Amino acid sequence: DVDHSLNICYGNKSNAELLHGYGFSTRKNSDDTARISIPLVNDELLMQKVALLPRALVTNPVCAHEILDDGPSAWGTVRWELDGDELVACPSAELTMVLRLSLATSTHELFTAMTASADTQQDSDSTVSLPRPAWELLAECSKKALAALPCVVDQTDGCRAISIAVADALQARREILTSLFHEAKSGCA
Repeated sequence: DVDHSLNICYGNKSNAELLHGYGFSTRKNSDDTARISIPLVNDELLMQKVALLPRALVTNPVCAHEILDDGPSAWGTVRWELDGDELVACPSAELTMVLRLSLATSTHELFTAMTASADTQQDSDSTVSLPRPAWELLAECSKKALAALPCVVDQTDGCRAISIAVADALQARREILTSLFHEAKSGCA
């Protein structure tokens, strides 16, 4: 019918999913997420830390007798959460687990990190409670992730529409990481 509009719903998708699946992204996407890398502290518990983490989260895994130059790290995600009328970046349960595991200095702290992660996943409305060193590490890692983002998108071969979509997705990633950095800095205070 000519008098009715057609609405298309893509569902709750991050900008990466929208860009990959449909060729566009949106700057203000409340479903957007960002992955962030957290280095695992290289101490006598390093092998246990890596063993406790799901394999999909670990990068640069540790061999029995060799540690790579960058050392092992693990990924976690950041998501937008509504706080009153504004969106703020919030570490996911997996990211809080990675932060706690990375900084653990005893077997007891390792298991406390895993227990806290399970409790956080069950209670999705809870605010993130991290010790000050975890907030400091998160601030450092979010600042590093921001610095690694490209500033300019190449617009070659007539791909202007794709370049604009990628630029929007990068700007949205910059916004979520900047928000995370500010949340982490306020958690340090």
